[in-house]
Amino acid sequence: MPYIRIVARCIAVAVAIVGVQPASASDVQTAPHDASLGDWRGMSVCQVKPSGCRDEDSLYHFTLAGSEIQLRADKIVDGKAVTMGTSPCVRRAAGPLECRVSESATLSFDVHGDVMDGVFKMKDGTVWRKLTLRRAP
Repeated sequence: MPYIRIVARCIAVAVAIVGVQPASASDVQTAPHDASLGDWRGMSVCQVKPSGCRDEDSLYHFTLAGSEIQLRADKIVDGKAVTMGTSPCVRRAAGPLECRVSESATLSFDVHGDVMDGVFKMKDGTVWRKLTLRRAP
C-alpha cells in the first residue's frame, strides 16, 4: 500500500513538472522519423465569426532544425506563397504535433496518412481556425 502512495506522488510531481517545463527528450518523439515532415497544403477556415479572420489557402512547411521540428506557415495570395511566420514544434510520444505560435496561441496537428488536421487555439481555449491539409507533391 505505501508503494502505491509513493508511485502516485511521483506521478503527480511528474505531471506538475511537465505542465510548467518544456518537454524532455524522453517525452518527445524522435523528430527525424516524424510523419509531419514535409510540405502540406490546404484550407485554414476561421471559426470565430464575425471577426477579422479570413479563410486562407495555406502552405505549411515542417522541417528539422537540429533535432526539433520547425513550422514555416505560408498563405497563398495571388498564387504566391507569403510567409506568415515560423514556430517551434514538439510532439509528445502519445499526442499531436504542437506548435507554439505565440504566448497566447498554439497550433495542434494530427497526421492521418497524407492528410493533416489542425486546430489553432487561443490560450483561453477558443478555437480560432481549423485546418485540413494534404501532403504536397
